[in-house]
Amino acid sequence: MDKLHAKKAVSLYFVLVIAVLIAGWSVMVWDDTRIKDFVLTSIPFAESDQDHIFRIESLNFEDDGISITKDWITMDGWIVRRQWPASRVAIHILLRNTSTDQCYLLPTTVVMRTDVTEQIGDGNNYNMSGFHVKIPRDGPIDADRYDYEIYALFNVNNIPRIVASGVTLKTWGNAS
Repeated sequence: MDKLHAKKAVSLYFVLVIAVLIAGWSVMVWDDTRIKDFVLTSIPFAESDQDHIFRIESLNFEDDGISITKDWITMDGWIVRRQWPASRVAIHILLRNTSTDQCYLLPTTVVMRTDVTEQIGDGNNYNMSGFHVKIPRDGPIDADRYDYEIYALFNVNNIPRIVASGVTLKTWGNAS
């Protein structure tokens, strides 16, 4: 009888541990994929526009016309700091509402871009310089009502900097 209780206790323990692990993983995923408020002055801006190259290659407003699916804003591009090989890189795109000054940190995926290393051709490795962002249009970003300046929070080799793109969501197509 004691062996049966011991087996039940061990089984219950494993189920509880697995439930806690799943709950913890869910919280971490939620925190990584949500749009967060950000204080633009919390990180220094890049010292010079000449130090960084920030390119937004595509910006699309995806509206599939089906009311039960989400509409998205997608953005792709790349950013490098000249003469700084990127052994450790983190890229986050920031949007600052031009009317309210509210700033948002977007979940951003770093993308391998060997073409950027080839294009710059200075002997440094910039392969981890690409980014992809997919923003739900039903969240805090209201691109129909407001315009947003586009910035990057670029952390290369543990030195974070804010880099301005010089464009907004509404002026990007005119600038490229």
